Amino acid sequence: MDGSEDSIRSALSLVNQYSKFSGLKPNYDKTQCIRIGSTVHTDDNLCDKYQNLMWSQEPFTVLVRGDCRDGWTKFQGSCYLFASEAATWAEAVSYCLSMNSNLVEIGSATENAFLEGELKIIHGHDSHSKNQNEVSYWLGGNDMEIEGSFTWAKSGNPVTFTDWNPGQPDDYSNGEDCIELQGAMDYHWNDLPCTNRHRFICESS
Repeated sequence: MDGSEDSIRSALSLVNQYSKFSGLKPNYDKTQCIRIGSTVHTDDNLCDKYQNLMWSQEPFTVLVRGDCRDGWTKFQGSCYLFASEAATWAEAVSYCLSMNSNLVEIGSATENAFLEGELKIIHGHDSHSKNQNEVSYWLGGNDMEIEGSFTWAKSGNPVTFTDWNPGQPDDYSNGEDCIELQGAMDYHWNDLPCTNRHRFICESS
């Protein structure tokens, strides 16, 4: 893929499809529009054509050279994006899809420990900090179809590795079907209503 308008248009087709589906509203800032490799395209005409590329205050990163896109973190063959914006679980799924990725599926204690470590770095506190309530990130698991039987949204596979906080999942008030990673619970997992708005983690293999 190069920096031509045709290649950009092709890459954006899926982005636009899912951004419209999810209802996420972009904010237009034509001083930073399309980033490919080390090149940032800021031509006004090009920006006018692709203003739907914007999401929140940041531009979508379409593609960069190297193992992971700009802003993504590499670990054991996957790239991870720790989104700073809050979204419902369904919106998070749609956003990750628009980035050619999926809401993260955690398959091992090693992967779980990596994500925990990255979040501690991002939020600047250790596992015993009192300022952890802001650390709530959607994972890709849910039990919408069969209560108590959690599966991963991308693969449909059952959630085998787990790191639930003691007493969780509890399906409080019969309305908690989606999995979050919660800093206030010492970075263990918790179930929450899928309509709550939290940050999220995308994974691209």
